[in-house]
Amino acid sequence: MLRLVGGLSRGSLAVDMELDVGRETVAIVGPNGAGKSTTLKLIAGLLKLDHGSLRCDDDVWDDGADRFTASEDRRVAWLPQDPLLFPHLDVLSNVAFGPRSRGASRSEALRAAGAMLERLDLGRFAARKPDTLSGGEARKVAIARALVTRPRVLLLDEPFAGIDVSAAADLRKELASCFAAFDGPAILVTHAAVDAFMLADRIAVIEGGRRVQIGTAQALGAAPATRYVADLVGLNFLRGVVNDGVLSLDGGGTLVVAHPMEGPVTATVHPRAVSLHRTRPDGSPRNVWSATVASVEPSPGSARVRVAGPIPLVAEITDASVRTLGLRAGVEVFVAVKATEITLTSV
Repeated sequence: MLRLVGGLSRGSLAVDMELDVGRETVAIVGPNGAGKSTTLKLIAGLLKLDHGSLRCDDDVWDDGADRFTASEDRRVAWLPQDPLLFPHLDVLSNVAFGPRSRGASRSEALRAAGAMLERLDLGRFAARKPDTLSGGEARKVAIARALVTRPRVLLLDEPFAGIDVSAAADLRKELASCFAAFDGPAILVTHAAVDAFMLADRIAVIEGGRRVQIGTAQALGAAPATRYVADLVGLNFLRGVVNDGVLSLDGGGTLVVAHPMEGPVTATVHPRAVSLHRTRPDGSPRNVWSATVASVEPSPGSARVRVAGPIPLVAEITDASVRTLGLRAGVEVFVAVKATEITLTSV
C-alpha cells in the first residue's frame, strides 16, 4: 500500500495531496498545471514534502521533515515520456541493465531480462536496436526494463505522448498486460480519458494541486464533483439550489427537476438527453428555452453541438439531425431537457 498525505509549495506551484494506492492501477488526470507530474516526483523521491508523509507499506519514505529515503533506495520504477533506451545496446541488453545496476552478474541479468521479455511477449525484439522499434514498442521495452528490477511502485508519466492513434490502441492493450504482470501500486498520469478508463482500476482527479475526486469510471460518471470531471466523462455540469422542484442555476436560468431534493446541488445532464429543435417543440415539455448554436463538433456518426444562451449545454445528436436541422454556428434553436433526465447530487 502506498499512502501520500501532504504536499509542497514551490513558487506558484502548491500541491496538497491525499492518495492511497494498493495492488491496483490508479490513473491521475487533471488539467495542465494541476500537479500530476509533481505528485509522481514526490513518490519517486525527486521532490521532498514540505509537510505530511509518504509511506510504502510499513516504510516511511518522507515525513516532511528530517526523514527522507533517497530515490535510488525506494525501488520505484519511474517511466517518463521518453523511454530513454540506450541506443548502442540491443533490447535484451537494455532490459538487463536494470538488474545489472543492482548488482546481478551479467549471466543472471541476461537470464532475468530474457524471461521478462518473454513474459511481456517481447522476446522477438531481443536482438533489435532501439532505433528499429516503434514508439509503442520502445515504451513497452522500457516497462520491461523497469519490471525486471522488481520495483515496489510503478510510475508512468504520459506514456501515450507522441504516439499516433493506431499505435496508441495497440499500446493500451500491451500496457494492460504489463499492469497485470505487476503485483504492486501502479500510477499512470494521462490527459486522455480513454486511457484512464481502459487501463485504471480507479481514477484520481487533481485540480489546483488537490485531489477533488477518486473512484471508478462508473462512480465518477454517476456523480462528478466538478465541471472538469463532468467534461472528462462527457456530461453537462451545472450548479444551483433546488427549491420546491425548481433548480435555480448559479449562472442564471431555472430548470424543473423531478428529484425531491432541496438545497444546494450539482446537476448533470447527458448530452444525448438534450434535444434541439428549429421551432418550439409541440406538447408541454417543462424545460424549453431558446439558444444559439455556438459550435458543431463532428465525430463518427454523431456530433456534439454546443449551445449558448441562458443555460449553456452540449447536445449529442446524429449527423442526419445536424443536416436536417441545418445546424451551424449562429443558428437559433430551441433546447429541451426532460426533468427526469437531470441527475442531482447534494453538496
